Amino acid sequence: MYNPFEWSYHSTKIHFLPQKLMLLPEHKTLVIADWHLGKIEHFRKNGAFLPQVTSQKEYRLIQEFINQFNLKRIILLGDLFHSELNTDWFDFVEFLQINYQIEFILTKGNHDILPKAFYHLENLFVVKFYQIEDLIFTHEKSKIEPHQLNIIGHHHPGIAIKGRARQSYRLPCFYLENNILIMPAFGEMTGLYIYEKTNQNHIFPILGQEIIEYNP
Repeated sequence: MYNPFEWSYHSTKIHFLPQKLMLLPEHKTLVIADWHLGKIEHFRKNGAFLPQVTSQKEYRLIQEFINQFNLKRIILLGDLFHSELNTDWFDFVEFLQINYQIEFILTKGNHDILPKAFYHLENLFVVKFYQIEDLIFTHEKSKIEPHQLNIIGHHHPGIAIKGRARQSYRLPCFYLENNILIMPAFGEMTGLYIYEKTNQNHIFPILGQEIIEYNP
């Protein structure tokens, strides 16, 4: 289901998606933060009792966006792969080969620790930052010009919302403060860093298949 929260920065249209993705429709670009491929397999190999979950659902979702919007570029905001090599990396390589016409741009994160040779793929480009108009894409906060917007991952932003009957819901969100926009983590079992609403920030929680701006 395509149900975006439509926003813009200067002249650039930005769609926040409840699938924890971002779309720049005019640039045919999808943005993904903190996929952490291989994380579950990593913990299972180290003795953690976790279900064997594959990333095929996530690949199918991304493929739907590729097909629907005729994407030409996917920006990966770091922490693409969680740790040392395991079989999940080869699934990712196969996905790139299937979508050979797409540019995959990786702004390398602190968890992207595979040897450099693994990133030498025909349509994968590893960079420190990527720029589209006034948008600067990096894994962590970077020094930018005052008129620019730094779009980052790394923090796995979330918000705790209290219900009427003392329930508390922890929801992933898009988090905006000054000229820093933090995307939610795309990967499974990534956890949340909880932010508080203040007068200086804007928080856009994901409520199922909808995104709202939170104004308590």
